[in-house]
Amino acid sequence: MSQPDETQGMNIVNHFDWVSAALGCPPDYIITNSEPFPDDILERYEKEGASPLYLDDKQREIIRKTGCVSVEAPIMSVYESVKEGRVLRHDPQKLASAIFKIIREIYRD
Repeated sequence: MSQPDETQGMNIVNHFDWVSAALGCPPDYIITNSEPFPDDILERYEKEGASPLYLDDKQREIIRKTGCVSVEAPIMSVYESVKEGRVLRHDPQKLASAIFKIIREIYRD
């Protein structure tokens, strides 16, 4: 998701470019969420100025041309927050699973 007044209007490639600039080179891997966003939560986020980030074929190709491997995985979960109600967050277990998949691939050889 984009963040209002921080990353509003940015897509995944814009985020990727920002990270690449901060690192001084493109990252070796990028992990993006492959799960659909629940409509009810998405509507609330959009009212607050946040928008979902989806990796489309054009962005996939731009990232691939840098030598970065794009890993698409289900890494999102819905949590209940006392202050905010239902919120979307990275699921630590799902994200760890995606990271370990990358590590296994790197060290498989």
